[in-house]
Amino acid sequence: MSIHLIKNDCPSCGSTVEFRPTAISIACRYCGSDLLVQSNGSSFFLQIPSGQNRVMLARAALENMNGEEAIKYSTEALE
Repeated sequence: MSIHLIKNDCPSCGSTVEFRPTAISIACRYCGSDLLVQSNGSSFFLQIPSGQNRVMLARAALENMNGEEAIKYSTEALE
């Protein structure tokens, strides 16, 4: 069974990154930027999270029982 991956460019460094269509957020493996995965129907794009988006990422991390990531995004949203 193969996993379908989406390819897109990192908005920070321009490198090509791959991610699953079900991903909420990823980190660029080249520059380390946290990126929010957005979809518009069948199209996907990446964006650098704003404060509001970081709160959303913190909630998603909590739902996935990832406390460390939830604290990270919550702290970034408050900065």
